[in-house]
Amino acid sequence: MTRIADRVMKICDAEEANLQRQIASDPDAPEGTDEQLAKAKPFAEALPELAESTRKNLGGRLSPIILKGRREHSARSRSH
Repeated sequence: MTRIADRVMKICDAEEANLQRQIASDPDAPEGTDEQLAKAKPFAEALPELAESTRKNLGGRLSPIILKGRREHSARSRSH
């Protein structure tokens, strides 16, 4: 299995700077303030019904190969 870092597209510094400028200029997605981030809750805690529904629905949509890989990765993570 390949690592995620091996599959991530590499970009140059100029492309990164351009992306950061675009992110900063987006009025619909401002950076969270320290106060907002301190109040943030995990998704499953903030919206438990939706989180449970999403968890159940994801299981039926993912291929068996992906589910097997997730279980193996989770088992390896717990053993370290």
